[in-house]
Amino acid sequence: LVAQGQELANHSYSHTNFTTLTYDGVQTEVQKAEDAFMNLYGETTKPLVRPPFGAYNDTTLEALGDEGFTHTILYNIDTSDWTKNSADDILEIVIDGIEPGSIILMHSAYGLNTAAALPEIIRQLSEMGYEFVTVSQLLAYDGNVDPDPDPDPTGSSEVISKVDTTSKVVALTFDDGYGPTTLNILD
Repeated sequence: LVAQGQELANHSYSHTNFTTLTYDGVQTEVQKAEDAFMNLYGETTKPLVRPPFGAYNDTTLEALGDEGFTHTILYNIDTSDWTKNSADDILEIVIDGIEPGSIILMHSAYGLNTAAALPEIIRQLSEMGYEFVTVSQLLAYDGNVDPDPDPDPTGSSEVISKVDTTSKVVALTFDDGYGPTTLNILD
């Protein structure tokens, strides 16, 4: 994935709900995943993280920020593809919810009909004038968020579920379960 130019983010080591963990527990989860990713690919997932289940609280955000994960990436469109939705249902959810700056959540490993829905999602959004970008590119649109923050941060991670822009840009993101999350599958 890295060699293909895909953008990856940390999604924890064991897919535990972060709101059930202590500050140290959250940091252990993301650091174990970061260590594994560094050993495999020699690349960091920082500064992007997506908590399992999209679950977070103030303790989670402080622990993530202090660990260098300054951007907690959520989504404004949840395709619920892991619930066995049909490809048509997934498409309808995306088309009905799309707006400039959207971050779309899909699952590559557990989305039973995601692969079937994806070509039509891409075709229809492209016909509507949307451009597909990585999350970091999306964050930088119209100067919204610094995609390369201070490398030694302290403080809470910023929660982002959509970018405020009038530009027709969108990020397709894929949760792959345990470990790093693929935050974009398109160049």
